[in-house]
Amino acid sequence: SGPTREDFDINISRIIPDFVSVATKIPLCIVGAPGQSKTLSFQIVLQNLQGSQLSPKPFCTTLPAIDAFFCLGSKYSHSGYIAAVFERAIKREQHYSQNQINTRCVVFLDEAGLPDEKKMVLKVLHPYLDESKVAFVAVSNKLFDAANANRMMCIFRSLPSQDDQKTLAFGCLGIEKPKINAAGHVEKIIAGLCRAYREVLKSTVIPKIFHDRDFIYMCGELRFELNRDISASDALDENWTTNANVFSLFTHSNLLRALENNFNGISKSEFKQLVTIFFACITDECKIPFPPPNDNEYRSALNVLRDSMKLESSRRRLYGRYKWIIDESEDESVSRLLFEVGILEPGSQDTEIFRMSDFEADVDNELRNVELLSVLLKRNTNIARKVLRLCFYA
Repeated sequence: SGPTREDFDINISRIIPDFVSVATKIPLCIVGAPGQSKTLSFQIVLQNLQGSQLSPKPFCTTLPAIDAFFCLGSKYSHSGYIAAVFERAIKREQHYSQNQINTRCVVFLDEAGLPDEKKMVLKVLHPYLDESKVAFVAVSNKLFDAANANRMMCIFRSLPSQDDQKTLAFGCLGIEKPKINAAGHVEKIIAGLCRAYREVLKSTVIPKIFHDRDFIYMCGELRFELNRDISASDALDENWTTNANVFSLFTHSNLLRALENNFNGISKSEFKQLVTIFFACITDECKIPFPPPNDNEYRSALNVLRDSMKLESSRRRLYGRYKWIIDESEDESVSRLLFEVGILEPGSQDTEIFRMSDFEADVDNELRNVELLSVLLKRNTNIARKVLRLCFYA
């Protein structure tokens, strides 16, 4: 039998295409707006397909393990880089086949819509898609050209339905979703969160910069902040679930902090309107007053950053997010302010300044950046590579 909705903390239709692609080596392209869980769905499949002995779900033990080869698209991507990733995957696949190891190599191309179309970078995919020697999954914000799209199974990822949104929220909060429609306190709070998020997306006042990713992180933060007595090792256990009783501790300050950390980056007035939407929806769903915060309860941008930097390492791994600060000044005054107020420590090994110059002839700065990247990669290979891969196409 196949997987059911209860097997995963996400709508099953969102991960079935990934399962099919991996099992059959049918190339797959998932197209959708940013934040629509495209990469998340592949990560869920990757976490669950670990072979007959290690896969956490009974259904997944019947499928081969995954050995993923990641490739991040950007405007600087070239065909040789993509081809090299495929060749490594094919070589590894042959090794597994010769040694009768039930493992499937998968090339995962993230941000596949970013490479320059004029340079025809993705034309290199044609022979690999035709031969299907390894599985291939790509995610993109826009559809491929016809030459590539006709060689793949293309899935369009739209905004989740209301029921799917609730399923996602229950999973992110670590709470088992009721088999039937329930009307308890927890269910009403989750219904309010989901309804508020959808109203934010439809709002004409709030900028269209928020996506499912922000909602997922917000729910994750609420999950662990309401369970502060849970140890880091317990929280990292995938079988750990939230006791619904902790929602008796759910207060407007919990929600405000989660919103400040995950739905920020807009003007103060726009953010207050966003907060009002969330508090109003929860009040309406729960049928009890859930008063919005007073002006003096809002944290300044500096305090939001400071609190984020003070997160202990275990909680930073669980729900911490990278912070993007836009300095529009011409003299780096915002950057200097972060040092002056103690959010960043000058001279510390934990702080490095990476400047990307607009001047093509600025060779010295480019050489310094190359040296800095080497230092960062040596200092913390896993973290640095993940961060750096995400920086160069923004």
